[in-house]
Amino acid sequence: MKECKKCGVVMPLEGYHIDRAAKDGHRNECKVCFNERTRNSKYLSRYGITSAEADKLKKQPCAICGAVRNLHIDHNHTTGAVRGVLCSSCNRGIGYLGDNPYRLQKAKEYLEKEGHYG
Repeated sequence: MKECKKCGVVMPLEGYHIDRAAKDGHRNECKVCFNERTRNSKYLSRYGITSAEADKLKKQPCAICGAVRNLHIDHNHTTGAVRGVLCSSCNRGIGYLGDNPYRLQKAKEYLEKEGHYG
């Protein structure tokens, strides 16, 4: 049994990741705390937001099609600013068009020509 230095919960060693450098062979924080810290670090470094903020964003539907599954944080690749949430398909679609509004407009016009859509 070991007490997590972050949350204070006492649990069996199976609840801790292995750390060969530690005296007991396990990290000082439990797997739950370690994983949340790692996840939070990922969102902070990529998007400048916490994992809690990312979770809140992901409760919204896709900003383009309204899908509620397979959501991703969408951001401006130049500035890094978060724009919103997109489903996988919409995220890939605007990515393939280089995040370029002009190309997106041209694609829209192309699809709206008689016989190209519907």
